Amino acid sequence: SRRAERRAHAPRPAGAEAAGFRRPRADGVGGEVRTSFNCRRAHATVTRMICSDPRLAALDRDLAARYAAVAARSPYARELRDGEVEFLNRRGRCTSPACIAEVYRDRIRELRFGY
Repeated sequence: SRRAERRAHAPRPAGAEAAGFRRPRADGVGGEVRTSFNCRRAHATVTRMICSDPRLAALDRDLAARYAAVAARSPYARELRDGEVEFLNRRGRCTSPACIAEVYRDRIRELRFGY
């Protein structure tokens, strides 16, 4: 259909794909948990925690949207990528949902005020 064709060719924010972000998708039981990544491929403990917790999934979607918006307009692409690598490393060291949430909130604040 024409609608499906338009969606398939819709422009994507610059930088979002390069950072590994995808459009939010439905995953999990009944499709209630949506993340910026495919939960079926989540093998790390941290990503499995995000996929199983709707609040963490919401933070993930918020961060992905903010990152895409900042990447589309920021002249600081290298710094933005470096910050993302640092965020992913910090997130990867988390062992609890509270830690993951804190790391996400910190990165969201950085994106809001730092670029």
